[in-house]
Amino acid sequence: MVKVRRVRKLIGLILAGIIFAGFVFHTALNIYAGQRVKEEIKIIQAKGEPVRFKDVVGPSVPDEQNAATIYQKVFALLDANKDELDKVREITWGSDISQWTEEQKEEIPTILAKHDKVFKLLHEASLKPECDFKRDYNEAPGIVPSHFSPLRTCFRLLYVKSTLEKEKGEIEEAVSTVLDAFAAARAVRSDRLMISSLTRIACDAMALKNLQELLTDKEISLESYRTLHEALKEERGIHIIDLYDDRCYGISVWDRILQKKINIYQIRFPELPARFYESLNEQPPHLSPTEKLVKTVTYWYLGSYLRLPLLKLDYVCYLRMMSEAIEVTKKPYWQINKADVFSEERIPKTAFFSRHELPSLARCLLQEARLDATFGTAELAIALRMYRKKNGNYPGLLKELVPDIVRELPLDPFTGKDYLYRQEGNGFVVYSLGDNKKDDGGRGDEPQRWQGDFDIVWRFDK
Repeated sequence: MVKVRRVRKLIGLILAGIIFAGFVFHTALNIYAGQRVKEEIKIIQAKGEPVRFKDVVGPSVPDEQNAATIYQKVFALLDANKDELDKVREITWGSDISQWTEEQKEEIPTILAKHDKVFKLLHEASLKPECDFKRDYNEAPGIVPSHFSPLRTCFRLLYVKSTLEKEKGEIEEAVSTVLDAFAAARAVRSDRLMISSLTRIACDAMALKNLQELLTDKEISLESYRTLHEALKEERGIHIIDLYDDRCYGISVWDRILQKKINIYQIRFPELPARFYESLNEQPPHLSPTEKLVKTVTYWYLGSYLRLPLLKLDYVCYLRMMSEAIEVTKKPYWQINKADVFSEERIPKTAFFSRHELPSLARCLLQEARLDATFGTAELAIALRMYRKKNGNYPGLLKELVPDIVRELPLDPFTGKDYLYRQEGNGFVVYSLGDNKKDDGGRGDEPQRWQGDFDIVWRFDK
């Protein structure tokens, strides 16, 4: 019995020693990781780069220059007439009138005419130089701002209005409406969140598609072409995806994770149902066996205090890779090696959140490059129409547009070279080589070529 007690005592001492050594190691690693985070933040600040949204948000915009004050009036009208305007929102995104129901064909024109004040205000807002909804960036990151949804509604209303104007042959008016839609898309991006940037990219792409359909076999005046060309050139010059902004957002998220103000499970496993996050201390009976297993693993591994040092090292990885990416993306898109930007192979397997979040940013940059290419083709297409207005025919080569029509030609963001162009029948096609940097003959995006084996095309029938 004495020997047994001695063995138990020895085992207890060994276990206590292991626990104590583990505690010391964990504490030392936690302090070390925390110091690394502070050092990375200091490196960013030493470069004069922002680490908080307050560092990038400029001075308040005066009301007389601020489109947001007018958009707020529009939002009030949308709320007051929600039932009627919701019928316009039911129109399938991107559909033409032939796809509307007979009831929609009868009701929609009447509804839009009745609420003409909405469109007058939207046009007035488009003429303002700035748009600032004065968001409070101290609120929890990721919260979608209140103006986000009504701005998307405004964009849909403008799309439907331009479709009706095209049907009535009011092409000049329809083009003006598309320009108002570009302004609404810019306003969506005003809050600096990545979701807003991606929504703006989607809205711009839809507006460009609408513009191509409007003008493929229709003409507007030379002066209207000039105005449209300048607007497209200005839109193409705007940098939508801003990694400085996204890093500020990431820093605010990481800080809140470490302060336990954000449920880290919802960031790591956003695809799980909401009921998964009801309680971390219970196992509700309605959870499936898989959900229970994932919950147990994430609670004890990701969520416990033991995970804190690795979370901080993950944070260090995030800061370093974001800083590297910011430097890389200062170059034109065609000079960027995709392996240099958020490659998953470069992210340690222990950096769970960085591996989950960072690779998606490379896809965001690709979406902006595709939009840039579409704007370039649109800009050239309008310049070609201007050339024909002045000379009676389309040029044989794009370089003939310089310098009488344009001062310089835009470059394909995927190759850094001129866009490709050829005449087709009474019209033409101008296109970018797209993701694969190969000439696919001017074939546009189709569902079966979702991997990027297509060109980014602008085609006018005449």
